Amino acid sequence: MDVMRPETSERRAGLSLRSRVLFAVGATFALSLLGGAIGAGLRTRDSLNAELTAAVAGARQSASEPFGDLARSGHARTDLIRYVESFDGSRHVSAKAFDARGLLFRRSIPATPGHPAPGWFAKLMRPHIPAIRLPAGAAGVVQLDALSDNDVADAWSELARMVAAFAAFSLLGAGLVYAVIGRALAPLTQLSDAFARIGGGDYRARVRAGGVSELDRLGAGFNHMAERLAEIDLQNRKLEDQLLTLQDEERAEIARDLHDEIGPYLFAVNLDANLAVRHLREDRKAEAEARILSIAAAVDHMQRQVREMLSQLRASPVADLGLTAALADAVDFWRGKRPDIDFLLEADLGEEAPDPAQAEALWRVAQEALSNAVRHGEPASIRVMLDSPKTGQVRVRIEDDGGAGPAEPRPGSGFGLRGMRERMAAAHGELRIEAEPGRGWTVEALAPVRRLSTRATGGDGQT
Repeated sequence: MDVMRPETSERRAGLSLRSRVLFAVGATFALSLLGGAIGAGLRTRDSLNAELTAAVAGARQSASEPFGDLARSGHARTDLIRYVESFDGSRHVSAKAFDARGLLFRRSIPATPGHPAPGWFAKLMRPHIPAIRLPAGAAGVVQLDALSDNDVADAWSELARMVAAFAAFSLLGAGLVYAVIGRALAPLTQLSDAFARIGGGDYRARVRAGGVSELDRLGAGFNHMAERLAEIDLQNRKLEDQLLTLQDEERAEIARDLHDEIGPYLFAVNLDANLAVRHLREDRKAEAEARILSIAAAVDHMQRQVREMLSQLRASPVADLGLTAALADAVDFWRGKRPDIDFLLEADLGEEAPDPAQAEALWRVAQEALSNAVRHGEPASIRVMLDSPKTGQVRVRIEDDGGAGPAEPRPGSGFGLRGMRERMAAAHGELRIEAEPGRGWTVEALAPVRRLSTRATGGDGQT
């Protein structure tokens, strides 16, 4: 599996969540503004078309009486000019006068907008209203045209004000969204920093409660995780310290065994060898042979002792022999070491078989309990039981009748008892220790097991 490098991840991350939300809000505002502007423009165009159509129609209607008088007037051309001039300053209608030959001789002066609209906007908004031509007899013809520039300029100014107001509202909304999102997402920044501290091994990192409820729950979950990691780290440190102490104790125990079991025989071998040499020089062959046989016996004894030490140091026999056979091997070992103690092994697992991890934990507990009973209790008898008290459980029970110590270790001691408890806790099992002065120890370990569908070989059902 390819591992993404941090710099690659940062390049692929793109915009931040806040930037993406702001972009989405801005795009929404922009689309709303565009839609509103188009809708307002269409409504304004329709309104302008209706207004100008009505204005032109009104101008035509108002021309009926003056044009009737033109036929009886002795100065018709002058009256026609005056009629055209009456439209000077009009915002909606312009008038033009043409003579009988079709030549323009007078036009009205319309009102001009103070701030005309851009050409593209005027072209889009300008309605197409046909001109109206009114005959004026011998005086000529009057043409009435709709004027839209002033109304288009007004529409443009209104639209510009609307866009400016909406833009100001959008900026205000974007600023508010930016502040709200920044406040809401602040816990994510804290979480990022806290995760970096956790990754660096600082399990004291915590995040403060606050913000939206979802991130608040996320922060609470992170704090709980950090607490558990801190507990696990503390437990691991304690286990490391205990492991170092146990290693030192094992080295000291091996040194004691070598000193107590091998040292005297080495001294005896050296002494017998010197005596054998002396006897040979004095031609006392019988005595020399006796010393040599004594050396051979001592070497044989030391070999057995070394094999026993090696058997204690090598890996757990549970995986190779099974739990029942491993317990029998441990009992045989101590029976050989202490023939003065009566050892009794009772094993009956039926169809139950512990998983390898549980079997290893049970065997280690039994091994430690046997060692404690032999070394510290001075018992006359030790009873080892392996059974299944109920479906789904395997139990190892070690009882002795020697002198009992405290069931709970004193500070700074009792690593064996603490180690048994921690082993069973790691195997999801239970450990019970009873110790009464004058009545001996009882160590009972229970572990969950799996159910075998087919009877396997071996006393504990291990294949």
